[in-house]
Parts: sequence; C-alpha cells; structure tokens
Amino acid sequence: MVQGAPPKPEKMDRKEQYYLEHREFESRIVLDRVGNLVDGYTSYLLTVKHGESFVMYDLCRSMVIHAAHKPGGKLYTWELPGNLVGKVRV
Repeated sequence: MVQGAPPKPEKMDRKEQYYLEHREFESRIVLDRVGNLVDGYTSYLLTVKHGESFVMYDLCRSMVIHAAHKPGGKLYTWELPGNLVGKVRV
C-alpha cells in the first residue's frame, strides 16, 4: 500500500531524464526484509514504466513502532530506518 502523495511530475521528469541519459536510476530502490518498498518510489515507477525485468535494490534493516503521544490518544505508526533501530523506544 502506497501512502502519501504521488511524486510531482517535475520530479518524475527529472528522474526519467537521468535514467535515459545514464541507463541507471538516480535513486536506489530500498526494500525491507519482507519486500516492502522503503525508499526509491520514483525508481520503482520508472522500472515499471520502462518494463525493466531486473533491477538492483538494497535491503534495509528497519523497525516499526506503534504508539500514541499520550495514553488513550490516537495510535500512530512509524517505521524507523536501520540507523535508529535500538535507539528509539515507545
């Protein structure tokens, strides 16, 4: 499930121009250990658009935290990147 706004057309155009000139993506695709897209959404979209059958990606270590700002408050979900795993607590 994709959350957030889609990339702006100007950003997609710039990323696609880079891809066409260099035959590689400006940003790496980053997946978590179960295959969820963590970063590189524009590169993923370009992969689909250009029919790439093989693409390099990086795996990241991450941690999901579910917590509220105060007891009984709205529950929020944060996915922490690997460099913050073990450094943030609920």
